[in-house]
Amino acid sequence: MILRTCLTTYFCGILALNAQGAQEPIGLSIDLTSSSSYIFRGYNLFQDSRQRDQNAMVAPTIIWNLPNNRTSITFFSAYQTNGKSVSRNVKGGVGAEQDLILNHSLVIDSNTQLNLGFSVYSYPLAEEDEAGVSTPIYLEPSVFLTDSNYFDYSIGLSYFRGQQEEIKQYSYLYWGGSIGKSFVVEKGQNLDMLLSAGYKSYDDQNVNQDKDYDVQLAAALPINLKDGYYISPKVGLAWTNISDLEFSNELAYFVAVSTGASF
Repeated sequence: MILRTCLTTYFCGILALNAQGAQEPIGLSIDLTSSSSYIFRGYNLFQDSRQRDQNAMVAPTIIWNLPNNRTSITFFSAYQTNGKSVSRNVKGGVGAEQDLILNHSLVIDSNTQLNLGFSVYSYPLAEEDEAGVSTPIYLEPSVFLTDSNYFDYSIGLSYFRGQQEEIKQYSYLYWGGSIGKSFVVEKGQNLDMLLSAGYKSYDDQNVNQDKDYDVQLAAALPINLKDGYYISPKVGLAWTNISDLEFSNELAYFVAVSTGASF
């Protein structure tokens, strides 16, 4: 029901905003991503029992860029659409994710900026018997330095912390970085490549004995349509260390497509 409501709101919003005609941009972007799996920091969150399980995700996203062009507010949600683990993940505080993200950029020079972020991850449909607490909430302040020259670089850290006592044991300091490059495949069409990696330093190493490291390689082919609309096919391969698994079984992958518009 929540998924249906979000998708209805998404498409109604697209139609309503499009009906405004050629007005000044209001800084609003709406995106809908459908992916064959949901990978977060190298781990396939919606898997049944294997990293390579292809349990699909639908993720509506709304981004509002404030008039100063340095501050944005993002609402993101993720819903699992198939697989044996749908109910288990929702009750266990993994599925039906609802996030609110605030980001502010400080310009250092024409190519470099400091991004300050604050994310709230919540799981309102989780059940206490399965998740340990009803509506698990995690907060994550972050600071990242980005630079755009021949390559696009990003490096920084964040602190992912469970707010309720029952989930504080999953808290960690996260060191992450990425390098990206856009390649021209033909006139007006680019292929975007991104390689990212990270390391988690857990507050409680006794509880969290794997998924310390993660690496992901992704490629996207954004296609700009008229009137601010776009469609972007994507593919990606990810890895994280998991106890008692061989390297090949630690790999996950996804095939996705995003579509949306800016107003």
